[in-house]
Amino acid sequence: MSGSNSGQVTIVDYDPKWPYVFRAEAERLLSATCGLLLRIEHIGSTAVPGLAAKPTIDLMAGSRYPEASEKLIALLASIGYRERPDEFTDRLLFSQGHDGSRTYNLHVVGAESLLTHNEILFRDRLRSDPDLTALYASLKREVALQNHSDPYSYNRAKTPFILSVVNEERAARGLPPVEMWSVMGPKRRAAWIEAGDTPGS
Repeated sequence: MSGSNSGQVTIVDYDPKWPYVFRAEAERLLSATCGLLLRIEHIGSTAVPGLAAKPTIDLMAGSRYPEASEKLIALLASIGYRERPDEFTDRLLFSQGHDGSRTYNLHVVGAESLLTHNEILFRDRLRSDPDLTALYASLKREVALQNHSDPYSYNRAKTPFILSVVNEERAARGLPPVEMWSVMGPKRRAAWIEAGDTPGS
């Protein structure tokens, strides 16, 4: 498996084991959360066959959010998921990892909005468009080679590409264009402002 490194950003070739790793972790999460997570989707680059990615599995779960948030946070903590507060305003975000690396990221959203979240729309478009997937893979490797001064700079560099695809998919469904700034929590907002960037819509 080959990779590209820049600081803490590592991009590796697609691993066909990733869908199986996702399923096993999704089953573990569903079992541990006493019915508070209702459905879990595989998102992010590891969810797209053939796409180079950071070797971190991203999951998005539909839940009884925000009503059951406090109990859910405690249950996830019991199986090693650390809450990451102030990252977003429209979800809960958790990570689990070992030796300083994130192995899993879990996004928890309201069950009724799960399948129209931008991460799902972006994933499905990439799964259906091999040429777009190849273009995105090339961008990811290029961005990974840049100097990243803060934890969010890698994602910021990809944002214009992602937003253009997401807004095409939203328009096709009669949804308004995404406004990332409106769902960013104070932690992400501060990092973007410090870097002199403002998310577009």
